[in-house]
Amino acid sequence: MFKTFAKLGLGAKIASVATAAVLVGFAGVGVKTFADTYWAGHNDVTAINQDLDKLDQMITTKEDKLKQTESDLKDAKSQLASVQSALTTAQSDLTNAKNQVSQLQDSYNQLKQQKDSEEANLQAQIQQKITETQQAIADGNAKVADKQKEVDAKQQ
Repeated sequence: MFKTFAKLGLGAKIASVATAAVLVGFAGVGVKTFADTYWAGHNDVTAINQDLDKLDQMITTKEDKLKQTESDLKDAKSQLASVQSALTTAQSDLTNAKNQVSQLQDSYNQLKQQKDSEEANLQAQIQQKITETQQAIADGNAKVADKQKEVDAKQQ
């Protein structure tokens, strides 16, 4: 049935090689299909691949959350810098306002002291005028009394 391969003609050799190649190809596909279907570890590999897919999804979700958190942190830092700048400006304005209040208070105190001094001076001048007026009235009353005595003495 089998002639020696060397004794075959070229066409028969090519046909034999092609047939052998096709049989080996079908055998390989059949063996792979058989192995995939009946290999006991196949289900384990499938379960592992599903678990890896779940882990990959969890990692992706956590990475997305981390990116969002980093973005939120960046925004918060920017807002903090803005608020700190506003706070610095407000503190500077407060310091300036306190200095102005202090200057105004000093001016007020000086003006009040000047007013009090002038008021005391005016009170002293008024008191002196009252005293002088009372003295003049007393002198006038004394003169009137003297004249009244003279008139009374002449009438007697």
